[in-house]
Amino acid sequence: MGSLSDCTLGWIECHPGIAAWAQAVGALLAIFAVLLVSRIQITQAKRQEDGLIGLFKPFQVFAVRARSARRLISSTNCCLLPAGSPLNAGIQ
Repeated sequence: MGSLSDCTLGWIECHPGIAAWAQAVGALLAIFAVLLVSRIQITQAKRQEDGLIGLFKPFQVFAVRARSARRLISSTNCCLLPAGSPLNAGIQ
């Protein structure tokens, strides 16, 4: 093993431009790694957002039905609550 490392070090010393190439390749790998990590984070954020929207879907359905019920009550001028009730606010 010692002779392999000696041979490798000798080859590197005989080629002074190898450091610049190693730095260039390393910089390209670093840029690729940053792009890959950012892409993964964006994908995970979108999945998490989609999951949260899916969690609130039943509440959205409830809100739409409640609005429809209020409009129905309002359109029929049928008031099931006492006139001064705070729940009756907004129903004319």
